[in-house]
Amino acid sequence: MTDFEFLSVLISIVIGFGLTHLLSGLGRAFHFRHVNKIDAVHIAWTITIFFVLVLNWWVFLLWRETGAWTFSMFFTIVLWTTTMYVLALALYPPHLPEDVNYRELFEANRSWFLSTFVVMCLLDILVTSVRENKTPELFYIAFVGHYALIGAVGIVFRNRGYDLTAAWYIVITMALWSFGVRATLG
Repeated sequence: MTDFEFLSVLISIVIGFGLTHLLSGLGRAFHFRHVNKIDAVHIAWTITIFFVLVLNWWVFLLWRETGAWTFSMFFTIVLWTTTMYVLALALYPPHLPEDVNYRELFEANRSWFLSTFVVMCLLDILVTSVRENKTPELFYIAFVGHYALIGAVGIVFRNRGYDLTAAWYIVITMALWSFGVRATLG
């Protein structure tokens, strides 16, 4: 077993738990949709975070060629994946009642959720820098950085239209990038 295979187990578990938590929360929301209406903003961010988790699990394969691992490298990656899991928790906290109001839930966790999203974006740039052993290319910093900026603006300006547009914009542009630029890893 290589170092990458050994270390990737924990990363896979954390991302897998995030996906499981997100999907079980979404399933529960759908199951109880007659008790409480599903919120469009909450669902848009659920789809976005689902894509973030899947994409970053895929992109983690870029680390497979890493020869010498250090604890600081591994710890940075663990922090990065932990923020993704926290995003899933912010959308679907454990032990929600059947009659949870998803709109109120998102509004209550909004600042925490968007702050975590900003931190995840910044950690993504750091993780890329550590992996490449240099500052990432400017286009990549701008690409991921603009997502952080979108999250930061959302923290300051509380607007449901903005939140909905931001979630859809992020997932659509990420999908376009993923199926184009990151369709293969090399």
